[in-house]
Amino acid sequence: MRDAAKDQLTIFDLDLVAPGRFTAASRDFGWPRLFGGQVLAQCLIAAGADRPAGRHLHSCHAYFLQSGDSRRPIDLEVDVVRDGGLISIRRVNAFQGDAHLLTMTASFQAPVDGFAHQIDMPLVEAPEDVPGGDWAKEALMRREPADGEPFWSLEPLIEFRPVPAPAATQDHDVPPPLNVWVRPATALNAGALLDCAVLAYASDFPMIDICLRSHGVTLMEPGLQRASLDHAMWFHRPFRFDDWVLYSVESPTTDGGRGFSSGRFFTRDGRHVASTVQESIIRMREQR
Repeated sequence: MRDAAKDQLTIFDLDLVAPGRFTAASRDFGWPRLFGGQVLAQCLIAAGADRPAGRHLHSCHAYFLQSGDSRRPIDLEVDVVRDGGLISIRRVNAFQGDAHLLTMTASFQAPVDGFAHQIDMPLVEAPEDVPGGDWAKEALMRREPADGEPFWSLEPLIEFRPVPAPAATQDHDVPPPLNVWVRPATALNAGALLDCAVLAYASDFPMIDICLRSHGVTLMEPGLQRASLDHAMWFHRPFRFDDWVLYSVESPTTDGGRGFSSGRFFTRDGRHVASTVQESIIRMREQR
């Protein structure tokens, strides 16, 4: 498993073709649509390529504009928005030919001292006490795409151990939070930016699923239209993504054909290292 996952890490190796211009490979999950978390992660790596030394990623805000093809490479264009005394901001646009896939701003900060507080990590079983499961298979992909093998049949880059949770008591309840331990399926090269990028990659997996859990609908439901609209992340504290991290995801509201989900990441010693939010399109197409 780890050898296969190590091979898949090459999607985070960008090729520099000109100043501020990169190409990136795609990962084929077995159907044409490109996985949004992959483009998100690649844009973060491109954004940080020329950041001033010592500045760390603290936030990113991305809009998904068009779906991409998982069998074609991606062109990334980076523009310097600002290099100030404390903050550096980069804008990244991702393309496949004429298709504009994603636009992102990412901000990097020089280390400073300041006020500090955080919420407590949810009280859950340790990852060693949670049985390994096919979370991506059972919670995300309960039906196979009609035109290819499901992505969970391939060797994953991320290992998931979901903590058992009660089901919603009735239809249309707010779903209970999903707590899942996540870690890379293979060791990452040392580097804070890569740790953040791979965490961003992992963050996209449950964001639409959690919005559907109270409605008796799965991601592969016939007639379901689903797509991420935007995705934002904040990285609060330095961390190494070389051990299990708890991802606590919830969907406080869904309406108007849009799902809203948010999540928090905690190291196993309880440090709140990152937060994320996403809005998505989730609606049933009218049957003709």
